[in-house]
Amino acid sequence: MIHSDNHESRNIAPAPPPLSHWLREAARHLPQACAVQTSDQQLSYAQLLAATEALADRLRAKGFVAGDRIGIAAIRSIDTIVAILATIDAG
Repeated sequence: MIHSDNHESRNIAPAPPPLSHWLREAARHLPQACAVQTSDQQLSYAQLLAATEALADRLRAKGFVAGDRIGIAAIRSIDTIVAILATIDAG
């Protein structure tokens, strides 16, 4: 009988859930709670999830797939946060 005793494979932790999982969970449990806020704008978790999913869907519709590079013009805004989350969610 051949017995493989690979200690390394037993010590590898499972991959954590993707960031989109945490956002969906927060939106499910705390939909009206403030997720992001600037001096003149704020989004609840439900609104942040909706905006993120809408932009991720647009990225996929344009043909972006996992592994593609997407540039984001980053300024300090809620739109930048949505763009980052959508890019991650799109793969």
